[in-house]
Amino acid sequence: MQRKRVAYRAVALAVLIGCLGAAMIGFGSLDTHPDKGVPPGNDEVAAAYGDYLGQRVHVYGTVVSVDPLRIRGETVLNGPVELTVDGYEESAQKGDVLSVYGVLRPENTVEATEVVRKPGGSYWRTRLLSAIAGLWVLIRLLRHWRIDLLKLRARPRSFPIAFGTMFDSEEAERDA
Repeated sequence: MQRKRVAYRAVALAVLIGCLGAAMIGFGSLDTHPDKGVPPGNDEVAAAYGDYLGQRVHVYGTVVSVDPLRIRGETVLNGPVELTVDGYEESAQKGDVLSVYGVLRPENTVEATEVVRKPGGSYWRTRLLSAIAGLWVLIRLLRHWRIDLLKLRARPRSFPIAFGTMFDSEEAERDA
């Protein structure tokens, strides 16, 4: 009976992971649809700039010049795309990241209707804090739960273990 339950769990996990993978591939293969409110982004603008002239776009990138305001956005297949941003009245500094909604104009220009600025130095702090928080959660999980990967289950420990003995065998834990 126990083996059947483990088999059902393994099959359910495999099906869910398969569905997640299929959804990721399916979503990644969708085209942009400006008529449905999804404007073209960096990849589409870099691949076919002339096709999107006069249309709404959503581009983003790092500020490389402030006079005139120019951003460099990364693309998946076409290398970086550099665009001049017109209509942004706020101050931006080199290294800031701008997310620009606007209309694509000739000569690699975007006429901005809405711009979101993220200070350039905030990314390393965010990633560092996320890494520390993830490590803290992982340590708490290992201290308070016994993970059995072969049986695909987690059992609560009778008492939290010390960090130094976290990776000892189950027999050593019982002896302590």
